Amino acid sequence: MSSCRLSKATYQTERIELTYKRRTGNMDIGKVITELKTHANFFEIAHKTTFECYRKDKSGNIQNVEVSILDAGPDEKPQLRYHCVARSEDGKMATGNPDSSIDMVLLHVHWNNLDN
Repeated sequence: MSSCRLSKATYQTERIELTYKRRTGNMDIGKVITELKTHANFFEIAHKTTFECYRKDKSGNIQNVEVSILDAGPDEKPQLRYHCVARSEDGKMATGNPDSSIDMVLLHVHWNNLDN
């Protein structure tokens, strides 16, 4: 009986550590993605980091744009790991192809779509 309590306590301790890491920003994204796929039967998951941005459109007006970087995790095919989607308050959207690095993803976003 005590081994069950120990296992349950260990499980609860791991969950508390995961909660703490999430609150402090020290979360292992790859591990969380793997656990979600395993325990919740998700087949596609991405961690989303969002940036609030401001730019001038082609008319010189200030445009509020939300830029989201999606990270499918280290176990995804490298060329599909990162993806970027930018959405302006006025409903315009810009995106590009996924890639293995954030630099390349940002380089290939069709930013001009935010002006059209």
